[in-house]
Amino acid sequence: MKRKFVYSAQHIENIERVSNDLSSLATLLRWAGNAAAQTIGSPSEADFSALGCAVSWAGHQIEQRCAIINDMAADR
Repeated sequence: MKRKFVYSAQHIENIERVSNDLSSLATLLRWAGNAAAQTIGSPSEADFSALGCAVSWAGHQIEQRCAIINDMAADR
């Protein structure tokens, strides 16, 4: 038997907000990956450093959003 969860409007709004944040971060990662793949010539160390920082930051943001989702799911 499946359990049916009932969430408040605020709970659903929070989940939607965090989901939108994750979608934006995914777009950023795709953009960064495409930009790195399309670099003409040999990328400099600074280019790779900037890309690494962007990807690291995005990974951290995704971890934070997942923690929020997990907390909200635990509050049911």
